[in-house]
Amino acid sequence: MGRIQLGWIDYSSEHRHKVMAVLHALTAPGAVDELGIGQIRDGFANLLFPGTSTI
Repeated sequence: MGRIQLGWIDYSSEHRHKVMAVLHALTAPGAVDELGIGQIRDGFANLLFPGTSTI
């Protein structure tokens, strides 16, 4: 898999820390839905059980 590079001009160390925290969270290992089945599952869940959440 290729690496993605991101560049920006930062004027604030606070904003830089926020961006770095988001980028770090995106690199953390976790569940990946490579087949796209999660969207279908979520669609059925919304139809069958409206108003409930798994969060």
